[in-house]
Amino acid sequence: DPPPPNFDSSRAHQTSVVVTPSTAVPDVSSQFTYTISVENRGDKSKALNLIYDELPPGFSYLPVSTTGITTSEPSIDGSLLTWDISSEGISLEPGQTVYMYFMVEASVVEGTYCNEAWVEPGGTKTSSGKTALVTVGSPANSLCTGPAVSVSKVVNTGIVLGGEATTFTYTITIENI
Repeated sequence: DPPPPNFDSSRAHQTSVVVTPSTAVPDVSSQFTYTISVENRGDKSKALNLIYDELPPGFSYLPVSTTGITTSEPSIDGSLLTWDISSEGISLEPGQTVYMYFMVEASVVEGTYCNEAWVEPGGTKTSSGKTALVTVGSPANSLCTGPAVSVSKVVNTGIVLGGEATTFTYTITIENI
C-alpha cells in the first residue's frame, strides 16, 4: 500500500554509525574510526545537507580525517560535530547508501562510550540512536546512558519458485543497549 497521506517524507534518510576498534585500554591514548552511513529509503531523490555526530565525553575529532562522501572539515561545538555539505550538491537516489569516515582520539577512564549521528533533512528523526559502543577496560556493564536500541532484521526466503506463492519469514531483533 502507498504511505498514508500524512507520511513524513523527511524520514526517508536512515542513518547508522559504527566504530572500530570497539575496545580500548583505560587511560591510554587510542584512535578510533567512525563510519556514518546514510541510506535513502524513500522513492524520490533527497538532498543531503548536514551530517551531525555527537561524540562521547572525552573523545576528540582528529583534524583532516574526514573521507568518503566529503572531505570537508566539521564545525565543532563541544562534542557536537557538524558537516555542512549543502554547497556540495549531494543528492541520494532511492535505495542509494553513502558513507563518511572520520577519526577521533581519546584517553578515557574505564566505561562504555556511545556515539550518535543524524542528518538533515530529517533531523533527529534520522538519528542512529546512541550506538557505536566503545568499551574501555572491563566496566561493570556495557550499556549506553539514555535511549539506545539496536534493531536488526533478517529474512529467510527459502526457495522462491516462479508462479507459486512463497512464504517469507522475518526475524526482527531489538536489543536494549
